[in-house]
Amino acid sequence: PVVQTFLSIINNDHDSSTEGHRETSAEILKGLFHRAFGRTDDGNNDDTPNQNYAMQQEQQLLQQTLIKMFQTCSQTFQKRMTRCELSNKGSFHHGATTMEPMESSEHIRLLLVEIMLDLGEYCLTSCRKDCGERDETNSKVIIGATSGICTTLAKSTLLDQYPEVQRAACNLVVILAGLCPLAVRMNATGLLVPLTGRMDDAFGNVEQSSASLTASISKKCLFRHRHAKTRCKAVDASAAIVMCCPRGDSASDNGCQDANAIDSGVQQSMITADHLSGYGSNSSSMEQILQDTLLPGWEDLLKMDSSASVQTAVLKSLGNVASMLDWRYSPTLSVSESTTSATDAQHHPANTSKMDLASMVEARLLSLFLMGMSAGSVNQVRSMAVQQLTSIRSGNGKSDIATNGQNLPLDVLMAYFHPMLELILHACSQDWALCQSKVRSLEALQVILSIAIPLMNSNTSSTSGAKVELSNGMIRSIMDI
Repeated sequence: PVVQTFLSIINNDHDSSTEGHRETSAEILKGLFHRAFGRTDDGNNDDTPNQNYAMQQEQQLLQQTLIKMFQTCSQTFQKRMTRCELSNKGSFHHGATTMEPMESSEHIRLLLVEIMLDLGEYCLTSCRKDCGERDETNSKVIIGATSGICTTLAKSTLLDQYPEVQRAACNLVVILAGLCPLAVRMNATGLLVPLTGRMDDAFGNVEQSSASLTASISKKCLFRHRHAKTRCKAVDASAAIVMCCPRGDSASDNGCQDANAIDSGVQQSMITADHLSGYGSNSSSMEQILQDTLLPGWEDLLKMDSSASVQTAVLKSLGNVASMLDWRYSPTLSVSESTTSATDAQHHPANTSKMDLASMVEARLLSLFLMGMSAGSVNQVRSMAVQQLTSIRSGNGKSDIATNGQNLPLDVLMAYFHPMLELILHACSQDWALCQSKVRSLEALQVILSIAIPLMNSNTSSTSGAKVELSNGMIRSIMDI
């Protein structure tokens, strides 16, 4: 009853609460939740069996209450953070309207995000204590509440004008990805729009009438935010989202399972048909989203962003994604055959028969690591790039090559040499690219050649039989550049 009273004030159910009332209620709720759910066990297991049983019962009751609070507060979060049309009576343009959050106070909006962030962390900690076990009812409640929160984040909160709210929203995305990957997966493409500003084919059916909206979101996306701290948070959130998505051919199967899980009992008021059609990613694999959306965005940040912290965040995210990939590509085509496919494969990876999508993504990841290792990067960025690259191990072998005191994965670099070189050459030859972008691509070309030339001179081959060789066509392309 106490929580419901404070939530009623925050919701302004009776149109009588002032901003001060709502702010005080939100602060009190945040403190109450911390006192109730923020406790940690001291690890003392010397209690009697009866005491242990009583503690288990108390923990179960506390977990049930926590999940209920998460669901209840998520409804308030959605209501107060959702954008609605407000008429500007004093506007020069008669009848003009603006889309603003229902909660007008930016500080209260921040408190609401922080409350959901705290509750999400408490739920995540509680699940870890129970080794991830949840009964069916609790799972459905968490899926429904998390899905509703993700929808609000995608449509409103991540586009908030207050940078602190945006950063807290990014932190909330990361927590939700750990708490309920299924719900985040369902909303993955919708969440990535305000982060990356990209609305590609992988995002589902985008109507032509929404072109102006897409352009507007592209300008306001968090990857282009004026604060480096916010851009770092956006990169972390985008990595957490894509790592919730299914791998490769399992995407469609997992998507069907996701839909069945929803239909089997999640409240329809929480998840609607629009949720799956407009914001679902049931048919988009992790590799597809990386290739179409995230890797282009991360590449732009590595090339154009002047902040070393942002570039470091990108490389960390690349490393996290790389740890989930298989790295089993083995070149079967001749050098001359593979050279002609770089441009087409980059733009139409799903249609190329010369290299599968997963291998294209892996090659692109490696090229970005090489860009981070280039002379144009500061020491902090170069160190992070080398650190993440050395953590990659091929499924075919574990041979390494020592470079500046670091052991780089020899098998991986040799197997992916030709596709990496093709991608870098294509980036260097783009006439429309900005000068800084071309310079960064040339620096990556310098790195890959500095690694490849000693291998060519020693006539070394990898365990998969791959050799580092340059065809006449590649040599001509390098000379042309």
